[in-house]
Amino acid sequence: MVDARRDTGVFVKALLQVEPGTHLLGCSGELSWNEYAALWGKVLGVTCRFQRIDRKILEDAIPGGIGEELADMFEYACEFGYAGRDPNIVYPKDLGVDVPVYTVEQYIKEEDWSEIIV
Repeated sequence: MVDARRDTGVFVKALLQVEPGTHLLGCSGELSWNEYAALWGKVLGVTCRFQRIDRKILEDAIPGGIGEELADMFEYACEFGYAGRDPNIVYPKDLGVDVPVYTVEQYIKEEDWSEIIV
């Protein structure tokens, strides 16, 4: 999980402080979809659960090929993980420098969910 608007500069700054060639997976945290749904529900005080759907539903719901791209992304992450099983990947917590990321919980708390939660 990452908030590109808030975290990108933090990751760049961190990479400038470590050995060149470091392969950083810029994320504020790694959560399973079940963990994300549970956190989202807890923070917002609603019942939420993750349920897998057939990729065709996603493809049909979002036109212009974007549904297909999302389905491919989800399938890839489920099979290979966010780091694609690359053994050279390091996470912000492993860099040895301060990387003050915007947490998933902060993101959920500060976003406007009024169009989703009725």
